[in-house]
Formats: sequence, C-alpha cells, structure tokens
Amino acid sequence: MEKVYKMPGYDLHLLPTNKFKNITISLKLQNTLDEKTVAKRTLLSFMLTTGTEKYPSTQELSKYLESMYGMKLGANVVTKGKSHIININSICINQEYLPYKEDLIQQQIQLLNDIFFKPNASKMAFDQTMFERKKKELVERLINNQDDKFYYSLEKMFEYMGKGTCLGISSHGNIEDIKKN
Repeated sequence: MEKVYKMPGYDLHLLPTNKFKNITISLKLQNTLDEKTVAKRTLLSFMLTTGTEKYPSTQELSKYLESMYGMKLGANVVTKGKSHIININSICINQEYLPYKEDLIQQQIQLLNDIFFKPNASKMAFDQTMFERKKKELVERLINNQDDKFYYSLEKMFEYMGKGTCLGISSHGNIEDIKKN
C-alpha cells in the first residue's frame, strides 16, 4: 500500500512490495517547462551522475557502483504537460538476498545524497573539462536523434502543435542553447 509523506518542499511516496529483488529509488525534480532553462536542466541531469566529492571521476563512481553488486545509477529528462522533470534513478539489489547482511539501502541513499549535496564541483562550478565533454555528448545525441525518423517526426509534431507555447519546447533543449552554456 502506497504511503505518502508530505515533507517541506517535496512529497515522499513509498511503494513497498515483495515482488522484486531490487530496491529502486527515483527522485523527480520538477520545474516549469521554460525555453531559457531546459538546456541547462538537461546538462545538469548529465552532470549529476558523473561523480561526487568522494568519487570524483566517472571511472571511480563506476567502480563504486560495481562494488555495490552492480548498482545502477542514471538520469534523464522528460516533459509532462507544462513541466520539465529531471529523473535520477538508483537500482540496487535488496540486501536480504545477499549472503552477508550489508546495509546497501543506506549506502544507496548516501550516494544519492552526495550527488545532490556533495557533487564533483569546486567554487560552485562543475569540472569544466567534464562539463564540455557532456555538452558535446548531448549535442551529438541530439544530432543522432535527427537521423531517427520516428523520434524526429515526434519532435517536429510537438514543435508545430505547441508553437508559441511551452508545449512546443523539446525536453532536451536545442543544440544552439546547449552550445551557449
């Protein structure tokens, strides 16, 4: 049975079940869909999963995830109506299925906490080299999406149908705005 806790600034939804051997934690950061911020928020979603203070490189973070029995960590962005949503997902095996009792859920929560409150950043800015790499990766992804006929036609349909409104804004932003950041 779903439990909803009203917290200051957010709602916590708990969906307990015994059907699965994994524990999934999804954090959704919702804001108004705005052409001025969509590219920045998309880049932010890319940057949040590249490292933390404790695991500053992608390689170190990957090693840590592997040591946690192959924990998965990912981020993406979506639009729903007039909202732009950053999804941060973490999937870890339930510690009850391990031969040794380890507090994996506590470590999973700590990693998510570090992603938001102790990112791989200094002087209130992400590592510039990694930021440029992620910008390039995002631009290349958007260029590749233009070659996907289904994706391209869907994007164009939303662009034309929502022309002049926030509904015509792509959830990833456009190439020019990403290059400007």
